Amino acid sequence: MLLSQIRTDGGTQPRAVIDDAVVQEYAEAMREGAKFPPVVVFNDGYDYWLADGFHRVAAAKVARFTEIDADEREGLRRDAVLYAMGANANHGVRRTNADKRRAVTTLLKDPEWMQWSDREIARRCAVDHKTVAALREQLSLGNFPGDSRQVTYTDRWGNESVMIPGKRQPEPDIEPEDAQYGDDPEDWDIPFTDEPEPQLEARKSLATFNRTNSNVDWAWWTWNPVTGCKHGCAYCYARDIANRFTGHFEPELHPDRLDAPQNTREPVLPSDASQADRLGSRCVFVCSMADLFGAWVPQEWIDAVLDAVRKAPQWTFIFLTKNPSRLIDIDWPKNAWVGTTVDVNARAQKAQDAFSQIDASVRFLSCEPLNERVQFTDLSMFDWVLIGGRSKTSGAPAFQPEWAWVEDILRKARQARCAVYFKPNLEARPREYPAGE
Repeated sequence: MLLSQIRTDGGTQPRAVIDDAVVQEYAEAMREGAKFPPVVVFNDGYDYWLADGFHRVAAAKVARFTEIDADEREGLRRDAVLYAMGANANHGVRRTNADKRRAVTTLLKDPEWMQWSDREIARRCAVDHKTVAALREQLSLGNFPGDSRQVTYTDRWGNESVMIPGKRQPEPDIEPEDAQYGDDPEDWDIPFTDEPEPQLEARKSLATFNRTNSNVDWAWWTWNPVTGCKHGCAYCYARDIANRFTGHFEPELHPDRLDAPQNTREPVLPSDASQADRLGSRCVFVCSMADLFGAWVPQEWIDAVLDAVRKAPQWTFIFLTKNPSRLIDIDWPKNAWVGTTVDVNARAQKAQDAFSQIDASVRFLSCEPLNERVQFTDLSMFDWVLIGGRSKTSGAPAFQPEWAWVEDILRKARQARCAVYFKPNLEARPREYPAGE
């Protein structure tokens, strides 16, 4: 598995300390060809959350590897968190008391898991139930109702905590630990703490691109600095994913993800790599979970994304919208491909009019899903045409366009000398028979 696919920022880190000496030792062993057990990741259908193997992943990065052996399991981020809290009890680097406290408090701060008994949490975290009881009491003292000094905050791992500034909490009756450090090699010289620190806000985020599946060979990566959409398309797969994993699909900017173009390493391809791999390995589909140019999106969000694009000329960024009129006045970076979706005939003329005024290195048309016959008068303003069917979602059944609809677009694309790409979900093809007697 590509290291860049693995997410370590979802609160799955069970350690309070990443031992840099161990990381360096592992990295040296990896360079010499030593085999390590595969790390454990949980795949929610979109992201791969690391649940076991933080030292190994850090070492692989130090060794400048791009891939690592992984045991891929189906499950949500929460499944990865729960697995991680007891993962190192019997193998790997010996857990410190700080590690055990971190595991227990992760469960005690969760609205669902905090309802479990001390013994159940102890079993999950592989600790003594008395440790759980002591930490539960400590947290309850810090959450005293009505205390005007109480502050609730979410740390960089997504854990919600309650703090009373200036109030020292009693320590549970377990051994003191050594200095604590974060889970990324870039952070090893910065003390780790659950309390918010000003310097943490200024530090660069750890966000990277997400790897697409093999069906998207023209773009290996997705990047979602903005999520959410208000178009309300019945066939929207992104809304299904968002509702499943976040519970909402409202437009939202994620400033921490703006660093992803700089954080993601370019893949190293073999000398005999195919043309598709050479192209796709550098291409990033932007906002697969949003329409960045929807009428509701603030211009500042768009400007922030485009600024990150201009600072990353090593990547090619692919933009797609159902609101092409908003693309006209943008000074497009050279490393941007710009496209519009035409799924019904009512969008056809608007797409032609807008793209006749757009200056971009690649301008493309996406007819996916092709829901009805679409009549184009001219496609010369496009460089590339994609055609696809409709996959099943919660709001719409699967659907295949008629071959005549596809053939008409294909003919006009050929006349305009456009490159053409049939999506893997397009099954339409000629089914003609001789007249016979």
